[in-house]
Order: sequence, then structure tokens, then C-alpha cells
Amino acid sequence: MNRKYVTALLAIMLLITLIISVIFSYSYMKINRQITRIDVGTVEDTGRPEINQNSMNFLILGTDARNSDPNISEWEERGQRSDTIMIIQVEKISHKINVLELQRDTWVDIPGYGKGKLNWAYSYGGMPLAIRTVENFSGIRIDHCAVANFNGFVKLTDAVGGVDMSTTTEGTKHYDGKSALNFVRERYQLPNGNFDRTRRQMLWIQAIYQTIQEQGILKNAAKINSFIDILSESIVVDRNFEFSDVRQLMKSFYNMADDDLLFISMPNKGVGTEGDQSIVIADPEAMNQLADAWRTDQVSQFVRDNPKILTLDKGQVF
Repeated sequence: MNRKYVTALLAIMLLITLIISVIFSYSYMKINRQITRIDVGTVEDTGRPEINQNSMNFLILGTDARNSDPNISEWEERGQRSDTIMIIQVEKISHKINVLELQRDTWVDIPGYGKGKLNWAYSYGGMPLAIRTVENFSGIRIDHCAVANFNGFVKLTDAVGGVDMSTTTEGTKHYDGKSALNFVRERYQLPNGNFDRTRRQMLWIQAIYQTIQEQGILKNAAKINSFIDILSESIVVDRNFEFSDVRQLMKSFYNMADDDLLFISMPNKGVGTEGDQSIVIADPEAMNQLADAWRTDQVSQFVRDNPKILTLDKGQVF
């Protein structure tokens, strides 16, 4: 079956669970013991974007796990594609969190393989090649990474009691795990295909964040442990993710106001074709400007100065 799914839930819940584990020492030991770590290999520093000491950048990949082994820590050449690609930035000083969703069909240079779709990089060379390709294309330095699969999506949504989401066509509806999955997987019936699906993904992240805040879930140790059990089946993280990184996430999350969580869709020049491939055409100039803002913790100002940049609070969600 051709799985098309989103890992926005898994990404946000990974960060939240790591944050909370600092407060509950038992939870930290539990997540450290249960969640699988992956070796991302060595990514050569030559030519990489510069490090920003004032922020952390996480590359989050959702895979379609086409190989026969459901264990997402076991990468197999051409066996998995990254169906969803996001960069999450945590600003250490302002405590803002920025979520940039990259279009998987963007036509880019894949080191050692020539031109191809962005999501092919993980299939060709696993996480090391995915990191190199994303860094070369986006101009953003990746500090940590996580890979997520489909298994925990429905359970995690149900664990928070479902979420409310509003669209232009259907108004506000409550979604349980299964219906939320169908909502964020849809693209063929949407006016703008993958672009509208991206906005649904961002809408979902906002909804789950608001639900967690409103219900005080962060203070519920039983809920936290339940999340850890589910996450350990669905997410792997890089070996270099340290306790100090978790503490920084905790600071950012607990000092973050509602408007400090910003969702951005990758700037681009629309869709086109390359041979028989339907692709998204990159906008290098706009991406360079965004990367500069990302490196200097000026993402919010960049969005204000560039009204055409798509964020969740602009335009319609179908």
C-alpha cells in the first residue's frame, strides 16, 4: 500500500516528551532507555552552513518505510523515502520555536547523485545524505535529527483526546486519531495538492500544541509516560542528542508564549515538470534570505518583511 502520511505530531511530541523528561527524572531515564538512537555517521564540515550558537536546529523526517523491516532505525538503500521533511528551530535567547516544512518534491542537487527530488536523498544515502542535501539546499545547519514512522500517529492523537481543527470548507471539526490521519494525508482532493496538505500539517501541529497547553498535560506524569511508550515505538533520534539539549528545550517551552510558535512553508516558485516527474521549483534567492534570518534568529522579522511567505495565519486552509 502506498502510504502518504505526516509526522508533524510525532515531531512535536518528541520535543515535548524530551522537555518533560527533565522535570520527571524517572521519565528521563525511561525515555533514555526506550527510545532508539541512530548513528548518523560523519558529515564533513567542509562547506556546511555555519553554526548558530544561539539556536538548535532539528531535522525531522517521516518515512514511508518501504523496506520489509518495520524498524525505522534500520535504513535500507532505496527502501525508504522521507515523505515529510521539517526543520524545527529552537531559539535559545528568545525561546521562540520555528517550524519550517520543506516540500518533498523540490528539485535539488543530491551530492553524488545529481539532480533529484528532495525526499530521494534519504532513500539513496540514509540520514547522512539527507542532512547534507537539506543543508546544501536550505543553507541551514542541522544540529540534531529524528526519524519517525506511521505507527504512533493514531495512538498519540487519541492519547490527547483528539484535536479540533478548522478549515474553510468544513468549519471546525473534532478529529480522533484515525480521522486526523486521514485529514493530514489528503492531497488529491485539495485545490493545491501538496501545498494545501502542508498547511494541514501545520494546522495540526498548532492544534496539538494548544490541546496540550489547555489540558495541562505537561503536569500529568501518567500521560507523559504513556507518550514515551508510544514514541519509543515510532521515533529514533541521533546519538549526539544530550541531556543539556533537553534542558534547553525545557527552557524554551516553558518561556514560550502562544505567538512564539511560528509555522512556515518553504518559499518556492510553484510546480513544474522534470521529464516525467512532477516537481516543486525552488526559489534560491528567497531560501538564501530565509537562511540568513534563520542564522541570526530573525525569522519572525523575515516573515513580517516578506508577506508572500506562507505561514499558518495567512490565507485559507482547505
